Amino acid sequence: MRVLILTPYAVPLSVGGFQNQIYQVATNLRKLGVTTDFYNCENIKIKDYDILQIMSPDASMRSIISRFKSAGVPIVMTPMCGSQAVSSIGLKTRLFLSKIPVLFTADRFNAMVLRLGDYYLPLTDFEKKRLTQVYGIPNSKIKVIPNGLDETFFSDDLQEVELPYSNYLLVVGRIEPNKNQFNLIQAVNKLGLNLIIIGEAGAYNHEYIDQCKSISKANVYYWGVEKNKPLLKYLYKNAALTVVPSYSEMAPLVVFESLKMKTPVLCTSHCGFSSLNIPGLFFTEISTKKLIKSIPLAMKCENNVIGMDGIYQWEDIASQYLSVYNLLLKR
Repeated sequence: MRVLILTPYAVPLSVGGFQNQIYQVATNLRKLGVTTDFYNCENIKIKDYDILQIMSPDASMRSIISRFKSAGVPIVMTPMCGSQAVSSIGLKTRLFLSKIPVLFTADRFNAMVLRLGDYYLPLTDFEKKRLTQVYGIPNSKIKVIPNGLDETFFSDDLQEVELPYSNYLLVVGRIEPNKNQFNLIQAVNKLGLNLIIIGEAGAYNHEYIDQCKSISKANVYYWGVEKNKPLLKYLYKNAALTVVPSYSEMAPLVVFESLKMKTPVLCTSHCGFSSLNIPGLFFTEISTKKLIKSIPLAMKCENNVIGMDGIYQWEDIASQYLSVYNLLLKR
């Protein structure tokens, strides 16, 4: 089987959870014997491929997807439409208004492209619900496949390092307004807690990190990017609590990386799995006042109640992708 993977053109420009998802799906499909190529605008012959896998479809992909669909190649989409930055009601309203010329044309064209799929692989039940309610995709064409964790998290490989604090909260991710580190820093300052921030400023967000540092005291430590997985595991393991205070998230891997290391998580309620009931996972609103109230409650969680709920290996995820491909090719 040969699968062509089509991604947004901006993917190589930054590194984050979405980019890792693409890499892991492609790599683990190869381990299962599937040939995976990335669309690069050069020498692509449609007849050479059995499946076109779209990662985060958008209007710019319309002509490419249409050519493959006309040739009878099944189109599988991982839609990445689960952000709660805009509500589902807001999206439906914008799509309705897009019938008027010049209003919300991007929404109209994105919806047209999204509806070209033969099968959809959302990350969460929330995203599945949005596909049906906003875009009219039937449930029979949808299978929820969550993200997996790096294989390092399933090994005993752990790298110890001297830590700046013996007791601390942890936040992992790009330092940018959406990630809301500013409100979190204000909260830990008020609570008298230590905080380690892992990550670097996102593109064009150096002003934001300067704002964060302007209110940071000795209790806030900027660790920088940490790509060493055994060391990252050690940071998770020794944290009292991992916090994901973002204004909007789809399915943050940080949540399950932390839970795998038996460290509880306080996550924004503006994410794709806020309805889940997982031991060790707590939810909060994103204001400083709400964080001040929520953090001490989440810190009371006993590590021994945390299990393996929601935690998957990338090999399992790739197998689920492959099962969908096989289903489509049998039709």
